Amino acid sequence: MQPFQDKLFVFRKGKEFLFQNQYENPPKHIRRKLFRLRAFFSALLCFLPFAVQADTLPNKELFEMSLEELMNVSVSASRTEQKLDETAVPVTVITAEEIRASGLTNIPEILQFYTGMDVARLDRTRWIVGVHGMHSEFSDRTLVLLDGRSIMNPVFGAPNWLNLPIFLEDIERIEIVRGPAGAVWGANAFTGVINIITKKPDNTSNLLSTAITEYGDNFSHLRLADSKDKWAWKISAGFETIQDSDAAGAGDYQLGYPAMAPLIPVQTYPARDFLRIWKTDSVVSYQIDPSTKWTFGAAASANESGDREMCGRFPQKDVHIEMLRLFSRAEFGIDEDVSGHLQWYGNYAAYQTPFVIDRYDYFENDFEGQITLTPNEKHTITMGGSARWTQIRNRNQTVFGEILFSQRRFEEYWTGFFLMDQFKLTDRLTLEAQGRIDRYSESGTDGSLRLSSLYALDEVHNHILRAGVARAFRAPSIMLRETTLNGLMGLVNIVPTPERLKNESVSSIEAGYSGRLTEHLLLRADVYYQRMDNLIGSAVVSEFGPVQNSAFFNIDGADAWGTDCELTFRYHSFTAAAFYSFNHLRTDFSNQNIRAFFPSEHKTGLRVRWKLDEKWAMNLNYVYNNLIPTTPTGSPPDDIEVKNRMDITISRQIFQGKGEWMLGVTDIFNQTVPPVHDISYFTAHETPGRTFFTRLQLSF
Repeated sequence: MQPFQDKLFVFRKGKEFLFQNQYENPPKHIRRKLFRLRAFFSALLCFLPFAVQADTLPNKELFEMSLEELMNVSVSASRTEQKLDETAVPVTVITAEEIRASGLTNIPEILQFYTGMDVARLDRTRWIVGVHGMHSEFSDRTLVLLDGRSIMNPVFGAPNWLNLPIFLEDIERIEIVRGPAGAVWGANAFTGVINIITKKPDNTSNLLSTAITEYGDNFSHLRLADSKDKWAWKISAGFETIQDSDAAGAGDYQLGYPAMAPLIPVQTYPARDFLRIWKTDSVVSYQIDPSTKWTFGAAASANESGDREMCGRFPQKDVHIEMLRLFSRAEFGIDEDVSGHLQWYGNYAAYQTPFVIDRYDYFENDFEGQITLTPNEKHTITMGGSARWTQIRNRNQTVFGEILFSQRRFEEYWTGFFLMDQFKLTDRLTLEAQGRIDRYSESGTDGSLRLSSLYALDEVHNHILRAGVARAFRAPSIMLRETTLNGLMGLVNIVPTPERLKNESVSSIEAGYSGRLTEHLLLRADVYYQRMDNLIGSAVVSEFGPVQNSAFFNIDGADAWGTDCELTFRYHSFTAAAFYSFNHLRTDFSNQNIRAFFPSEHKTGLRVRWKLDEKWAMNLNYVYNNLIPTTPTGSPPDDIEVKNRMDITISRQIFQGKGEWMLGVTDIFNQTVPPVHDISYFTAHETPGRTFFTRLQLSF
């Protein structure tokens, strides 16, 4: 008898694993623990030598700003530079220091720790992000910009977050506008705007950054930058690889519709949420004269990733995505009272996504310009316009299971004109009006508006009240207007829309307060009420036994209201920010389909940054979301469970302050994260939770 040499067969999800020796090949949960211990101690041993050398060069971080300096941080939420506490809309700013201290590797993970944001992870490479809810993978109700330039997918809506050629170390700040912002940015700034602002070439240095997780995920970035005379440039390049959930010890599938169990063999499905991506970004600027600057750049990415099931079809073929972004921008100042810019940018992307459509690509050209006039120190006028042309092409391999477009080629056009007028009636009272008219070739002309007032309760503007009304709209994308789908065995189908879709609209009433309560305490609080009309959803148009045909319609509206509060405490080298958000959305009737998730009704979070001494620092991020329910229509098919997440990092400056070593753990409370079922997907799988990582960054 040789019990230790007997073969042990373990069956999981239809896969056969052969272990020759159960002591040499322990079960998965034991292997995960051993892997984590090895990763932890290997990282510790690798970087321990750095912990005994080098003094830190003094540098002032945004976390060390006084409350007065924090309230005076400049933002561009209204297209022009304004102080944070003087904006007409509620704005949250995520600084470069907060991004760096978190140790996180993608933007959605960072956003979930901030006021008013609703973020959920579909798998290791796909996220859904929204301001005050109304979000899904295919939703475009929150507008996402990079330096004021759209990075939305014009075919399916939301951006492909992890495929964008963006490096976190190159971000100067992220501005989150909570509320309708169409009067500034145009269509689809429906619930809010996320504007990612990158560092200028003349304000960066050479950098090498690499991070690795216990699962073998790797994130490496090299940046070279320099300036000479009137020229400045930077170029970033990097490679990222993410292992699938199966390799990371998770990946168990779950059906969103249990009745379909006989038709969908989830026990045989592998988790294919891996990613391998190369990306680069380059920017060059030329200072023509003290008031004129020309900047141009190019960014590209190419990735290979896994596919997933959609509408019962799971081809299990790799996804390939290529992106190219180009821009040219001229900033000018005629005199002290007149300034502006002219800009062109182009976005090109080619998608091979066998679970959605064999191939589609798009090319966008956008021209815009604006000018700002300052007749006197109390009056500022900004006006401008934009024009965009989008070309979309598609190709199908099969009519079963793939999204089918009504034609092979589309051309769409946008034009818009905006005007903003800010006038200080007194030293304490400021009025601001914003208006914009847009024309879209597919849904006609529509307008956006915002009227706001700001009033300082004291002479030094430590306490400011804000009130406003706003209107914005969302235009139906090509996916909603021009596509059909033959779903699982022809049982679930999307048929052509029988009527022309109208724009969705939202009207909002808002009020807010920002104030310095004490020398160390800052409070920001905002409340809102929104009325949404003509919301687009799907409805059943015919049923023949088990066969169900649906189409997209403007299906009534919804009411939304809530509050966002954040309290910031700063004392010497210690900073803590706590927030609470209450957001409620009620559709006009109980089973109304809005093809999106509701907002998390109760959300709270805490961010702590503590510089222990000149070299050591600790960072903690925590967020809680309550259960996010879905409508009885089953779109999305299931609720998002209550979420508690805490991340902790500890870092040490090395090499005389020119480098940093970090050790951290994300999602410390959860070994795995339950599946999240999004629109059009019958299945979803769990993803890994608690993850140890280490990171090394060097500036040279």
